[in-house]
Amino acid sequence: MSEERRRESYMIVFFFIISISILLGAVLIWVGLQGAPSGSINSMMQFLFGIITIAVAAKMMSDLMKTREKEKEHKYEVVTVLQCKNCGVKMERPTRDGEYVGMITEEKCQKCGTSSMIIRFIYCKTPLEQAVS
Repeated sequence: MSEERRRESYMIVFFFIISISILLGAVLIWVGLQGAPSGSINSMMQFLFGIITIAVAAKMMSDLMKTREKEKEHKYEVVTVLQCKNCGVKMERPTRDGEYVGMITEEKCQKCGTSSMIIRFIYCKTPLEQAVS
């Protein structure tokens, strides 16, 4: 299972748990209000726990939404650095599937035109580096 799919399934489970918590809080408030005319301590405690449960669920929902927004913000670009075997000039481009460090590619050098370049580095650009380039 891919990392993105796993995160999405966790998000669904968390949304389900939060929804159940909100429902439980609403039930506790309703039960507490039903017993309020009698003035029992149990009905007041149920009402209070209902309010607290909904407040905690709302905070969890808020945190979950912030986490999702941050994940969308931090998309990293994976970059490959190629070096010409003939003249040594370096070139940077997006990484392709199946590449590895030391692999010899059939890409042409921009300087000398030789079609033999070697992959020297594969790395992730941070969002700051992406903004600068």
